[in-house]
Amino acid sequence: MLLNKYGAKKTWSELCQRTFDSKAEARHGEGLRMLELAGEITDLEYQPVYELCGDKHHKARYTPDFRYQENGTTVVEDVKGVMTEAARVRLNWVWAKYGIDVKVVKSESGRANYPRRLLPQARLPGVSA
Repeated sequence: MLLNKYGAKKTWSELCQRTFDSKAEARHGEGLRMLELAGEITDLEYQPVYELCGDKHHKARYTPDFRYQENGTTVVEDVKGVMTEAARVRLNWVWAKYGIDVKVVKSESGRANYPRRLLPQARLPGVSA
């Protein structure tokens, strides 16, 4: 069994037909899949990629866990057990570049969100706040 550096276990979801990076991510993904099947959300995507900067050889990317449509609005979510400085930087960077306010789902307590405006501001080269 593979564990990541924070002890998360890769988990297979029969409902979603894919492996998730953690039990919490699998649980949340299954909940979103059930909402999609019920017609409450549409266009559920797993791990969409956002290019942050770079050229064809060196790129910085942000890959949240989920993206879907809810009432005509695009929602981007990321399940986090540990909020690292690197995660804060990427969340602020994706907001600065794309205007996307990623909903961070805290894995210990379900759907607790950290709005971007409450995250400590990271300094991004060439990006004004």
